[in-house]
Amino acid sequence: MADQFKISLLDGALFTQLNHFLVPLASNQCDVFPSLHCSVSSYILFFDRSHTHWRFKRYWPLCVLIWVSTIYLRYHYFIDVLAGFLLASVALRIAKTFEKKETRSEEMFESQRILQEEWNVEEVV
Repeated sequence: MADQFKISLLDGALFTQLNHFLVPLASNQCDVFPSLHCSVSSYILFFDRSHTHWRFKRYWPLCVLIWVSTIYLRYHYFIDVLAGFLLASVALRIAKTFEKKETRSEEMFESQRILQEEWNVEEVV
């Protein structure tokens, strides 16, 4: 598919040439589906949106650059990126489900502890 592009990525500056030399040394020479560049960065970004809003505000431009660059630099196809976003959204939904269950368990144990203290009971059934 690389032959379908009219503009070579090797026409860049020194950093581009260095990148072109180094990437094949650490690569297994095949694309990965889905794009974990997009999946992991979007998972962390949207997790931070719910939990650490200041970090979300700081990192969203960097994440967008990662997402665009994976296609622009031809590391992934667009479908890889979409599948990466889908994977991240499924993982976030699963994490939120466990978070809700953990919160309910903590609330239950806290109410049990309060009852034990108030009524001087060893264990509440």
